[in-house]
Amino acid sequence: MTVDLDALQTEDGLEIMPGVRVRLRSLADYQQNPENPVSHSPRNLSTVVESIHKVGAARSGLAADGTIYAGNLTSEAMALAGIEGVVEVTTDGTRWVMVNRPDLSPEQRKQAAHGDQWSAMLAEMDVEQLLADIEAGINLEGIYSEFDLEAILGRATDGENQKDDATNVIEELDLTIICPKCGFEFVPD
Repeated sequence: MTVDLDALQTEDGLEIMPGVRVRLRSLADYQQNPENPVSHSPRNLSTVVESIHKVGAARSGLAADGTIYAGNLTSEAMALAGIEGVVEVTTDGTRWVMVNRPDLSPEQRKQAAHGDQWSAMLAEMDVEQLLADIEAGINLEGIYSEFDLEAILGRATDGENQKDDATNVIEELDLTIICPKCGFEFVPD
């Protein structure tokens, strides 16, 4: 297949198969989601920037009508790391858009995995936005369980007096915990 590079730079892009279009864009063509339900600390941002410095662009995001809905932190980190180009794939959601990076060394592949996971763990819920979305009737069923919502909202309202959510659940359920590796059993206090 010969690719028409000029077509990649047009508003419509290039249809590479039914329902899938590709076009070249700039990071500046997108805006951050002002209602992002996740907040990120400077440490979280610096973790992603460092990961990009080590391995380059290695993940996708989700945008619609020029607004980023998944990948707000990544887009900010890309800009700080000096990556301005975007390959936009327009699809109907029946196929996963995978970033293929065979150029990465085994070490860089591990660095990408660790950077991605650690940055996710550093993220925090924006409780005010979560409440606004719930009040607006956004269907979050299947994304958050009732326990998840109680834990997130309880942490926000109870502040420092709130026990660790995992401890509360264990106490309420009266569980015996079994280590999957060694089989050791224990009952938390």
